[in-house]
Amino acid sequence: MGHRKVLVVGGGIAGMSFARAACRRGIEVHVIELEPKVVGVGIFLSGNTLRALDDIDVAHACVREGWPIASLRLVDTDGKIVEEKPMPQIAGDDLPRAAAIPRRTLARILQDSAQEVGAKVRIGLTVNEIYEETDGATVVLSNGAREQYDVVVGADGIYSKVRTCLFGEQFKPAHIGQGGWRFMTPRHPRVDTQFMVVTADRKVGFIPLDQDWMYVLATVKDPQKAWVDLARTPALFREVLAPVSTPLVQEMCSRLDEADPATVMWRPFETFFMERSWHKGHVVLIGDAVHSMTPHLTSGGGMAIEDSVVLARWLSADCSVSEALDRFFRQRYERVRKIQMLSSEICREEISGSPSRDRIYELTMRGYNALAAPFLEESDRTIGLVPH
Repeated sequence: MGHRKVLVVGGGIAGMSFARAACRRGIEVHVIELEPKVVGVGIFLSGNTLRALDDIDVAHACVREGWPIASLRLVDTDGKIVEEKPMPQIAGDDLPRAAAIPRRTLARILQDSAQEVGAKVRIGLTVNEIYEETDGATVVLSNGAREQYDVVVGADGIYSKVRTCLFGEQFKPAHIGQGGWRFMTPRHPRVDTQFMVVTADRKVGFIPLDQDWMYVLATVKDPQKAWVDLARTPALFREVLAPVSTPLVQEMCSRLDEADPATVMWRPFETFFMERSWHKGHVVLIGDAVHSMTPHLTSGGGMAIEDSVVLARWLSADCSVSEALDRFFRQRYERVRKIQMLSSEICREEISGSPSRDRIYELTMRGYNALAAPFLEESDRTIGLVPH
């Protein structure tokens, strides 16, 4: 195998997770990221996500700086608890069933942990061109520099520049007819686990992120892929919440009257799954760049982190780059495809004319069961691992 030098394009969840996983296995990793700003409010770390984070030894740090979550609480429009469902225990016994954390905190933990094991991170750069060579790939960076690597990893999100360099414009995300609101606000004492209020045409949820912060979410039908005036997001989200009479929801309406627009986000849900190979030559795609999903199983980030762990395992194995990338693809394809399809099916059920709570619950349980399945063989965990 010899020494391998890898360029990661994209310094988000997928890119930094891979950087840490690969550096721990003796691979030289350079990460470039165009935007220094962390986009997003918070992220839910389901059991499979904690398991993958534990594989790169950062799960406990995320739990310490986030909020452990044991159950999903369903409440009615009067605020009374209708049902409370325990989250499945997927990660180790020394970790909670799930957790949540502010995105900026997770981003810091992942970047610090990647640099701690040797990853070189440069901000303000992306790729403009990629040229396949016999023994690697040459990239032309946005600053005009030309650099050569054994492997290029596209971890640059749903609108991936790397994917466009490889395949042109033939692969594009599709809008699925629903969108989501997020509002980051000081944590209310009642928000000690995740809970949801479900009405006929919308779902409102509360998720604690740490001791001080939580976020409020709502999913609504969005048939036309609406784009909103960013300066008016608090007022627009307030309109979404206003019909829901639950006392805590109404308190959020009051908070939105004074909210900074930067704390309120709207996102039309788009999905993407590449049915063909995820690599071409010495270039491979991971995370949202190759499989973006709706948030209904809260596993987009988890799938990206699993990708990172598996790809680092194969790139550190005693095989060619071509064989490593092919084995990575074959190991990941069916698992990710199943989760993406179930998540989209839940979304479609929610926006149907008569959504069935029982059907949504059935699909969610199928999703949790699929997520609980191992994504690595036990022997995979130690191959190529370099102690630090």
